This record gives sequence, C-alpha cells and structure tokens, in this order.
Amino acid sequence: MSKKGKKPMWGGLSQDAHWEQMLAALVRFQQRHGHCQVPKSPPGEPALARWVAGQRKLKRAGDLRPDRQQRLEAIGFPWEVRQTRIAHWERRYAQLLRFRRRHGHSCVPAEWRKDRWFGAWVVKQRRHKRAGRLSAERIRRLDEIGFVWEAIPKREADHEVIWTARLAALAAFHDQRGHWGVPTNRPEFHGLRVWMDNQRISYQRGWLSAERIRRLNEIGFPWFSKPMRQARLDARWNQWLERLVAFHREHGHWCIPIARRDLWGVSIWLRHQRNYYRLGTLPEDRLRRLQELGVPLQVPKGYPPRLKLKEPSSVPAKAS
Repeated sequence: MSKKGKKPMWGGLSQDAHWEQMLAALVRFQQRHGHCQVPKSPPGEPALARWVAGQRKLKRAGDLRPDRQQRLEAIGFPWEVRQTRIAHWERRYAQLLRFRRRHGHSCVPAEWRKDRWFGAWVVKQRRHKRAGRLSAERIRRLDEIGFVWEAIPKREADHEVIWTARLAALAAFHDQRGHWGVPTNRPEFHGLRVWMDNQRISYQRGWLSAERIRRLNEIGFPWFSKPMRQARLDARWNQWLERLVAFHREHGHWCIPIARRDLWGVSIWLRHQRNYYRLGTLPEDRLRRLQELGVPLQVPKGYPPRLKLKEPSSVPAKAS
C-alpha cells in the first residue's frame, strides 16, 4: 500500500515512469513485428500484453488520459481487439504464404529460429481446429495451400528427415501395389496423400527445389493426378502465352503495368515462368518457345511498374 499523497510504484518506478517504460517496450515490439498485437502465451511478453489490455480497458471506461491516448494512436495502436485479431491473422497467413513459396511446404517448426511467434501461431491453428474454434473459412483457406493439420516436429532440422521418409513411403507404396493412387478415404494414408498433393502444388507454382524435383523424378513420381491433366494444363499455358504475345504486339514491350487489372493473370503467369526458369524447372519445349518469341525471362533493368497505357476497349476473357 503506497503512502498517502504519493503515486503507486511499480518496481521502484512511479506511475508515469512505468507507463513510459511500457510504451517504449511496445514501440520496440512494433518495430520488430510490425504490429501491436502482443501475445500473452509463450514465447510472448505477458507483462506487456497485460499493459496493452489495460490501456484498452481504460479507454473504454473513459479514464485514459488524452495525452496518453494521443501517443498510443501516434504509433498506430488499435483499440478494437476483434479488428486487431483479424488483422493479425491475415498478417500471419500472408507470412505463411511467403514461407511456403520459399520452402515448398507449410510445415513451420514450432520453434522456428527466425520467428518463434510465427511457429506458435501455426501451432495455435491446429489447436483451435481440434477444439472447434477455427472458422470454416479459415480452415478452407489453410487447406487451399496444403496446411498440415497433424503435429510436426519442433526442430527445423527434422523437416528434411520427414520429407525423405514420405518419399520412401511413397516409393514403397508404388512397389507393393504397382500404382500411385494413394487412397483419399483411408486414415492411415491421409498424411502421404496430403504430402503428394503438396509436391504437385509446389511444382506447378515453382516452389519446389530442383533437388527435390530430381529425387521425385528418380522414382517416377506422377506430377499430374489424371491422364488428361497435362493436356488441359498445356492448353491453358498456350492461352496465357497468346495473351502475352497480344500485349507485346500492341505495346511493343513485355512489361505489364500493375495498373492494368485486366492483365493481372498474365502478369502472374509470366512471373511463374521466370521463377521456373530461375530454378531450372521450366520444361525445355516451353523454354524454347519463350526464347523464340523473345520473352525476357529475367526482369529487365528499369522495369516500369506503372506504365500508363490506354484502357482496352473490352476485357479479354479469362483463360481457363
């Protein structure tokens, strides 16, 4: 109990000094992570999280000093918890997409050395799904990128071991049964089936390393699940190429401006071809066609991202 007439003390600090200390800690947290959503659970900062919650409580009760409210708002402090949580989930989801593009899978270690909070977020999605607290929309979005719902090892070094074990299990399945049709309705094969689908998705989007592509090719891995799949993909590839050539014929260059929303699909397709080329996974026949047309497979110097072009009279039909 503090003496009458004196401000309460926190660890030897006055109330004002304690508030300044916590604000400085929040600013450091924001600079590291790009937001003010301080997690309570490990590896979070419980004391800072309690202080943040206390500022919101004071604001709702009308007891937060105006100068303090102004200073918090100056660093972009969000007052609505729900909006903050939604924004935080979207940031982590975008980070998961970047992780997948770089590593070719979504198996983030719980103790990922580059960002432990990110690993903790991934673990929390699995826990919330098991408890029935993860919305159907979020489950759908995570399923779309091949999110692995089963628990995975905490250490990042174990992931290559898991990948190799899955490869060996798939090769054994083929040797025993003579086909690659891993059942989708058998619980014991669920993990292997998800792994197969992840390899196909990663390959088609240019996320799979050349070394893994080589190892999968050695066992005769089927990159397309249905016989007609390759023909349909070839037809779609040709359609995107035709739209790119039409753009070049009209404008005299290959630099698609981001302002042209009707050409976003073509721009993304061209980016994928450049990724395949950089990784050495672009098929020879497609590489030859692109080179014959003079398509630059490396981003040109001085690439103009916002060229002002006349709007097309009609929007081309989307390739399918």
